[in-house]
Amino acid sequence: MSHKLIPVAGQWYLHLDKGQPFCVVDVDKNEDHIGLQHFNGDIEELGFADWFDMDLGIAAEPEDAWGPLDEVESTGAGFGNTALTPEDWRTSLEEAPSPEDMWDEAPQDQP
Repeated sequence: MSHKLIPVAGQWYLHLDKGQPFCVVDVDKNEDHIGLQHFNGDIEELGFADWFDMDLGIAAEPEDAWGPLDEVESTGAGFGNTALTPEDWRTSLEEAPSPEDMWDEAPQDQP
């Protein structure tokens, strides 16, 4: 069943035949491209002809709209403050400590 809904970036829609919500994340008329992100996190791209062939309705944004995309805690393993400062760019490679020197300076666990 076709519809007359115009795709709008940021708007949530519902596949009426599937009952699945999705959000339009990108619309480019010149490239005949509509980018969708489904509630489960899947990304889909389609053209305007496919868009107008789908059975769609407007949907309210889900309460936990981006729930499938778990938040990553910056204090977790492997994550930290890796931002570079202007001083980092001013230090030449010759002045920077070697990995071996950094290893030697690392605190050692003592039993």
